[in-house]
Amino acid sequence: MLVLFFTIGSSIIFVPSHLAQHSEQDAWIASIMGILGSIVIVYMYTLLAGWFPGLNYIAINKKIFGGFLGSIFSIFFIILVIIFAAILLADAGSFLTTQMLPKTPPVIINALLALLVVVALRLGLNTLALSAEILLFIFLIFFSFLVLSTLSIVDTHNLLPVFQKNIGTLADSSLFYIVISTTNSLVLLMVYPYVSEGVKKAKKAYLFGNFVGGVLVFIVTILCIAVLSAPLTSRLTYPSYYLAKQITIGDAVSRIEALMAGIWIISIFLKLCLYFFAAIFGIVHLFRLKNYKLLCYPIGIIVTALSIIIFPNVVVQRNFVGSTVVSMSIFGFLFIPILMMLVYSIRRKSLKAQNKTLETDP
Repeated sequence: MLVLFFTIGSSIIFVPSHLAQHSEQDAWIASIMGILGSIVIVYMYTLLAGWFPGLNYIAINKKIFGGFLGSIFSIFFIILVIIFAAILLADAGSFLTTQMLPKTPPVIINALLALLVVVALRLGLNTLALSAEILLFIFLIFFSFLVLSTLSIVDTHNLLPVFQKNIGTLADSSLFYIVISTTNSLVLLMVYPYVSEGVKKAKKAYLFGNFVGGVLVFIVTILCIAVLSAPLTSRLTYPSYYLAKQITIGDAVSRIEALMAGIWIISIFLKLCLYFFAAIFGIVHLFRLKNYKLLCYPIGIIVTALSIIIFPNVVVQRNFVGSTVVSMSIFGFLFIPILMMLVYSIRRKSLKAQNKTLETDP
């Protein structure tokens, strides 16, 4: 459930627009390619975690690269996670202030959401995971209602003609989906060792949660194209929210876009919690601290401040996400894990010998 919410995150609100900009009516095909690419990447992450059962990403880093270089890569990872948390918090703040609460200062929205995340983390990861069960039930009710209500206004002509874009264009646009929904899920390797059922269960949950989350984003994408058309979807900042605005049931039910807002805020809240968890426990492990709760409020303040300072308005935020974030994510969350796997393949014998020594050492 945590993987599912992390995968949906901001994807459900931003991905349809970006895919439509590059792939037009073939955006749904690009989303399918993104799902397939995401499964490959998640499998790579689970393979890396499976080589070091019981170790989180920071510990694996230090194990493969050694104390000094591993610490440098770990600090870079923590900084990157904090920046991504600030981006996500800014996304939530800008959405709520532009669409629902225009007279509320963004700093208030960001601070309240960050405070909610901090309170959730101080209650523990197990409590957070249990809350995801309740929130998933609410999420699925809202999502199912929105999908069923939208089917009556679908125009399949908006999906035609099919395969107008070449495979290179589709693959390029699907890269944004992979970056937004999957590469940053590397932070889940900080949670991976705590799955009590073991590595096999964790691997299955990681793959299945990512796949189901991708399917839900695909459904929203194809509905946006079929109802709004590709040109309109590409111009909108929040196409799925605008899609929900089109739903009316008789004269009694209208303006149910708040359901889409609720869906998105639920997924953003849980994704933010996992970002915070990764950053906080990364610092705890790196500097061998004993009480993680002492870091919750400072990290919350830092992330809130960054969300306002780095992203003063929506335009700056969109430009930053469209260019810098993609490069940062590919390097920090994809290139470094691939490098880790290459170094491990070279040092495999020596690392296995170290593990055996630790196991037999009284």
